[in-house]
Amino acid sequence: TACMAIVPLFFVRIPSQHGLNPVSGKGSYWKDMKAGLSYALKWPGLRTLLFIAMFLNFLLIPSSSLQPLVIKDIFGKGAMELAWVEAAFGVGMIAGGLILSAWGGFKRRMTTSLIGILGIGLGVAMVGFIPAGAFPLLLVTGFFTSFAQVFANGPLNAIFQSVIRPDMQGRVFSLIGAACTAMMPLSLMIAGPLSDLLGLRVWYLVGGGLCIVVALVAFFLPSLRELEKHGRLEEAAEPTTTETSGVPLA
Repeated sequence: TACMAIVPLFFVRIPSQHGLNPVSGKGSYWKDMKAGLSYALKWPGLRTLLFIAMFLNFLLIPSSSLQPLVIKDIFGKGAMELAWVEAAFGVGMIAGGLILSAWGGFKRRMTTSLIGILGIGLGVAMVGFIPAGAFPLLLVTGFFTSFAQVFANGPLNAIFQSVIRPDMQGRVFSLIGAACTAMMPLSLMIAGPLSDLLGLRVWYLVGGGLCIVVALVAFFLPSLRELEKHGRLEEAAEPTTTETSGVPLA
């Protein structure tokens, strides 16, 4: 897969980045992060999307970490059953990718992404309701959750690439990645003790339920509905300083 990512770069002309005011020198990482944060916070739609991404990562990351315990303690199964769940998850991701590639999603990509987030929430919450003797249903939820994940993440990445200015994409992507990754230890610190206290199913019910609520609320937020339109307007208003030939890569 590394070769598949690297080899095309030999055949793609990367546009000149002169005039994009890159930050360099000592402390450039933090300067870039600060620039990305300033850019995101000034844009209501992007700011909202950043906070939603952080919150969803906080809710959903523990569901995968707690999965071995769910299989062992609730369903009374072992390593082989865990492997089957992981396989179902992988098959769902491949199936979702093939369908999204062929279909392309709704015209408004944000709609596709929010429906995917809604599906993830439903899949995670379902784990909290599956009877202990119905292990095959866990395979179904694993497939469904990963299938929905493709529809949530694919359009979202496309939206970021289309609405964020080329000279800010690397900085904003770094900010998003750092912010979402920061949620991992925080959520695990809370999910672990809470699951010990209230049971493993609680985090799935709460996390999946809140994920559904977030997706439903996001449908009615004007800043998100107009995010792609705002990006096109910004792109039209901003004079470009890059060469027009070649494929822009973030």
